Amino acid sequence: MIDLSVTRIGNSAEQANRSGEVLAEIVNSVKKVSDLNGEIATASEEQSSGIMQISRAMNQLDGVTQGNAAASEEAAATAEELSAQSTVLLKNVASLNGLVSGGDRLEVQVQNNGHVEKRNVIKLKKVPKSSSKGEEMIPFDDDQETHRKLGTTDGF
Repeated sequence: MIDLSVTRIGNSAEQANRSGEVLAEIVNSVKKVSDLNGEIATASEEQSSGIMQISRAMNQLDGVTQGNAAASEEAAATAEELSAQSTVLLKNVASLNGLVSGGDRLEVQVQNNGHVEKRNVIKLKKVPKSSSKGEEMIPFDDDQETHRKLGTTDGF
């Protein structure tokens, strides 16, 4: 019986030693899992920081894009206004060319708040070309028989 007890005690001691080894392996595994969790937490913090930087950059890009869109709209409106003004200017130049070429009136267009208004500014009477002096009288079509001379301020 003593031998049996000694054998049982030996077996129990061996099982206790194996249990200790298994517990040591479990502790090592828990330590590895803890280390991995720390690395995952660090990586998550770095990833979160990177996402925040990307978010700030996207917000800046959005602001710049909105600014560019506003500038484009303003440039388009300005281009449209310039186009309308150039059309008016071309018509006025054509009218002036017609007057210089012997027409009897100057029709001017004025752009006012996006609307084009026609205005007859001057109606001239044709003067026979008898001499080429610059001081010749030009009769204007008005009720007052006021005459003006070229090259002077008489009558103004």
